[in-house]
Amino acid sequence: MQRKTAALCLGLLFTIALGGCEKPGPAAEKPLPQAVLIRVASPQGRAMQAMKSQGVLAGKRLNLTVEVTSRAEGSFPEANENATDIWIIRPDELGEFAHRNLLTPAPDELKEPGNPISWEDFFPLYREKTLIWNRRLHALPLLGESQVCFFREDLFSNPTRQAEFKKQFNEELKPPQSWSDFLKIARFFSMSEIDGGKTLPPLTESNQDLVREFLTLSAGFCRRPVAPDEPVTAGVEESIFSFLYDANTAQPVIDGPGFVKGLNLLREMQGLRKTAPVGKGQNDSHELSSLPVLALGDSSLAGLAQQTPALRDKYNFCPVPGAQEIPTGKKNEFRRVSGGNRIPYLGQNGYLGCVSSKSKNRALAFHLLAELASPKISERLAMEPGSGGFLRFTQLSRMRLDSFELDAGKTETLRNALRQDLIHPEIKNPAMASRLPGNAKRREALAVEIRDFLTGKTGVAQKALSQAAARWREIDRAWPEKEFKALVKISAGLIPD
Repeated sequence: MQRKTAALCLGLLFTIALGGCEKPGPAAEKPLPQAVLIRVASPQGRAMQAMKSQGVLAGKRLNLTVEVTSRAEGSFPEANENATDIWIIRPDELGEFAHRNLLTPAPDELKEPGNPISWEDFFPLYREKTLIWNRRLHALPLLGESQVCFFREDLFSNPTRQAEFKKQFNEELKPPQSWSDFLKIARFFSMSEIDGGKTLPPLTESNQDLVREFLTLSAGFCRRPVAPDEPVTAGVEESIFSFLYDANTAQPVIDGPGFVKGLNLLREMQGLRKTAPVGKGQNDSHELSSLPVLALGDSSLAGLAQQTPALRDKYNFCPVPGAQEIPTGKKNEFRRVSGGNRIPYLGQNGYLGCVSSKSKNRALAFHLLAELASPKISERLAMEPGSGGFLRFTQLSRMRLDSFELDAGKTETLRNALRQDLIHPEIKNPAMASRLPGNAKRREALAVEIRDFLTGKTGVAQKALSQAAARWREIDRAWPEKEFKALVKISAGLIPD
């Protein structure tokens, strides 16, 4: 009875926020509408899976009929599209949808203390960045991101391997802290003829995932860490807000020295990769399916691995490694650091729910999204192997991970690895994905140059990235200069001039 009452009150709150100043009658006199159709357009894969399972069930509890159809990522509806109530999008698509006036801003009441959605429990990544466009709340989180580094514990714990590694490098064989550690370990097992010398997963066929991997590798080379209590001066501001674009000049910096180091690192890994194609998110073809020694992947793969006999109990986890050297602030100058400069790359993965500006049922659509983002339902989604991701502090502190079938030690190790990436308690400047309109074109242009470099068509990393930057500038000219500068600032979470 309490659940029904809370749901009813939340629905009335949305109706007030979006429908005007008319006061509702008593709750008992204003039941939720019956059998209202809510149309949801979602990409295929884990977002579609989430909507067809928890989305449909949540709709039934709210007296809504949820109809889920497919939309292609990177494609955008016409401004007069009115057949969709809810768009499920990637975080880096938010700018495109908002700039095209396709979205309805969400009610500010969602952020108030005491609201059932528990706004303050979301990671700052969501509260302050990925859900916000031009200082307005435009989306609610559906699925989070949760990238970690997987390593073959069965090989790392082998006494013979440990002795060989200690003899060769005069150090213990342990999970990698830096990308140089990552390469050293991959090469060590390659020389041991593990899996024919191929110790890393195949290069992904997905351009989305390829760009994410490249930017994950590059982030620590591109910016120095900024401590949470460090004052934000002009110099520090660049390390917080500028990543793919200079936030002041609105020029792409994808061809900068840190990205060149990241691309060269990616090519060093290429010779250690297995050759079978990998398609992310499929039970029979994911980053771990070829039994690599090391791999980057979303934490939900831990559950999939445990459900696969050939993979069960073979993997443990550590935080995504960091760069072994960081920029000094002087042109093309770096200094080495011990332990790795961990700068998480965030905001490209996961999924958000947005309400269409053309929806005739906006209040009810927000009601459904709020239900899916609620502590209880978001926890269920995070628990689904191969589907979920983490959104909340409580999910990394109190939530059980029974569906992952991990022992207590590995469960806590996974939590700690995710804290470093998603909460990053030691820094306040993770590298954020661009949310600019036109991102799909930029991503494809960058992926083409990355693949050409990795396959030898382009011989020099600097040339490949300079060509990508030139293509980005061509794409950017679709907007007037002043407007584009404002968009770059909004994308970075700044207030435009």
